[in-house]
Amino acid sequence: MKRYYGFSCLLLVFIAVILSSCGNGKSNNISSEPVITEESNKNTSELEVVTPTETIDREIKISYFKSTEKSDKKEIQDTIDKINQFQYDLTIALLEEMDIKYSFETFPTDEDVYTSVSRNDSDVAFGYPRNNKVEEKFDYSYSYLYAIINFSSFDYKEHFSFLVKKENNEILDIFNEGIKRLKENGKYTEVYQTHFADDDSMSIMNN
Repeated sequence: MKRYYGFSCLLLVFIAVILSSCGNGKSNNISSEPVITEESNKNTSELEVVTPTETIDREIKISYFKSTEKSDKKEIQDTIDKINQFQYDLTIALLEEMDIKYSFETFPTDEDVYTSVSRNDSDVAFGYPRNNKVEEKFDYSYSYLYAIINFSSFDYKEHFSFLVKKENNEILDIFNEGIKRLKENGKYTEVYQTHFADDDSMSIMNN
């Protein structure tokens, strides 16, 4: 079965492509540190007001992809680790803002994450760009991160969202409302700055 790789795997694949270009006139080195900026698909003021129909009194289960492979490029691995930890902490902040209990589970492949969500073993997954090949099975929240990573031979740009099973509007509404609240009350910026404020190559777009 064909597998769909997540953000971490995409970066590692891109690195392999660069390294394999040795001898054909292309640069094999990354010219500068990765650059990451943040934005939403829509400005906060443009986000539709979403009011969940009722508070969920059960635990929400969150799954996410965690690769066992590590990049041999420190700047790449540091960026991957920062983004993953940011998403983890943002998810916690969102669910605590919505006063919902939660638990996490990691999976070694994106295929495993998709399976867990589609079977309702997990309610939601974080760290996913829109994927036309699987959109018939899943819905996506508002984007909470726009990553721009500039390398010498390519640029990687992608919006990241929470992923839920198709038509699971109850969970989707909760996460959309949570994103909106965090951006409005400043908690999103607090989480972002915790991970990226000390890096001159990263910046936050005005909400």
